[in-house]
Amino acid sequence: METKTVPKTLSGPVPVLKSHEFSLTENEKAKLAELKALLDSLEASEANSWAKAAKEQEVVRFLRGHKQKPDLAQKMIVGTSKWRHERSIEDLMTKSHAGNDVKLKELFDYYPSGMLGGNEVTGEQVCLQRLSMVDFPSILKNYTVEHVAQVNTIKLETLWREHPRGDHFIIIDLGHCDSEKDISPVDSVWQLRSYIAALMKCVKHVAQEVEPNYPETFKKIFFVRVPSVFWASWKVAKYFVAERTRNKIEVVSSDAYKVLKQHIADEHIPHFLGGKNDISTIPKGGKLMAAEKTSNS
Repeated sequence: METKTVPKTLSGPVPVLKSHEFSLTENEKAKLAELKALLDSLEASEANSWAKAAKEQEVVRFLRGHKQKPDLAQKMIVGTSKWRHERSIEDLMTKSHAGNDVKLKELFDYYPSGMLGGNEVTGEQVCLQRLSMVDFPSILKNYTVEHVAQVNTIKLETLWREHPRGDHFIIIDLGHCDSEKDISPVDSVWQLRSYIAALMKCVKHVAQEVEPNYPETFKKIFFVRVPSVFWASWKVAKYFVAERTRNKIEVVSSDAYKVLKQHIADEHIPHFLGGKNDISTIPKGGKLMAAEKTSNS
């Protein structure tokens, strides 16, 4: 199957796959009708504007993400609508496309995550996030956790709009290749403590700020090339996300390719895990100063 080219930034053309309809059971149809009635009954206000205008696929994702309970799903949709209003998500997306916020554009172009392609029949996309190549300590010196949240919001919002069915795969890489040793954010074990502290601060903020507002985005979350030091942090970090999300996480301790191949086509598996994708659409990340010098040269 042909792999779509995904741009490094939002300034270029973004491939749009055809919309995929949900296959709903009779029970889901009844629950959906109940939820739509609850949303229609909301008071008209700026804070509720997104909730009242939400598309059917968006409503379905909130319903499925909240145990098929219309009252709970309505509460979460109202919360997301308020969040979108307060955070001015439309303005954020416009600003991102225009590229006129220098700090935001710098961090977006640096941040090593993005889409590797997908299946045009099912609409499933494969995403990659290379946390080990994000210089979190330097980011907190040069930017803010809010900038990190905004970058992740832009990426998730793009995925939400362009591939509305959800149920995607994400590979979260916690290792680096031999060729990347010179630009790895962590040079030695002595830097791990400050790195992990900065990582945890950013992950906690992003999880609390963003995760509740994009339900059912991923059907499976793979952590690969996991170092031993990860386990102590994971005992704390896993509680930053909802239980339903935690249940989708698989920590792959060895032979990542064998596990990924069961779900993802070769052309969408990164080359460093045994697949055929050269990850050329994903920013390299690395030491922040080195990344800045590369982008400015």
